Amino acid sequence: MIAGKLISDSIPSVSRSDSASQVLTVMEVFRVSHLPVVEGDEYIGVVADKDIFDGNNFDASLECIPEQQLLKFHVHPNQHIFEVAALAMNLQVTVVPV
Repeated sequence: MIAGKLISDSIPSVSRSDSASQVLTVMEVFRVSHLPVVEGDEYIGVVADKDIFDGNNFDASLECIPEQQLLKFHVHPNQHIFEVAALAMNLQVTVVPV
């Protein structure tokens, strides 16, 4: 099985203009600790709840988190699901952008 067949639209992406509290709410609703950050159609990276909590400013937008601090990983749609699982396990992440 390949990653492209397992793409889920149920977990949303967030924008750098979203507030930290909004992003944490989405993470709580979907029971994940990471969310992809996009601007339009451009993938920026993955934000972790730890980064938001470390910032300790829940009214601020994600723009307060330096872009270099966002996790920069993804998989391609034709990669095998075992590669996706290995990446998720090695990076200890709860979502893997495709």
